[in-house]
Amino acid sequence: MQGKTVELPDDETCLHFRDPNDGQLPEGVLDNAGIHCILKNYFLSGGTGELPINETWPELWVQAEHETCALAIIRMTLEAQANAPDWTCPNCHERIEGQFQTCWNCGYTTDAT
Repeated sequence: MQGKTVELPDDETCLHFRDPNDGQLPEGVLDNAGIHCILKNYFLSGGTGELPINETWPELWVQAEHETCALAIIRMTLEAQANAPDWTCPNCHERIEGQFQTCWNCGYTTDAT
């Protein structure tokens, strides 16, 4: 997930993501942490080719006062997912990659975070 931070004049910070799906995870993580954020331009990827490419990148907006905390939460979440060990579903015995908490085969959900 590649992103860059842009300071905005009205005390908001915008995080840009090159992939349309990259903004959804941080949005959910920040929402669960109680940090208000807004995901913009999510559906603009369909305009790629007709619009300048960087204008179609999803933007995650947070208040500037929460920027440091928001970036730390996002970084910790991504690192935890990348380092999570694979697991075997106790219900159907399917091997699941560590970044997933739900078995794709039977729908069993683990409590691991």
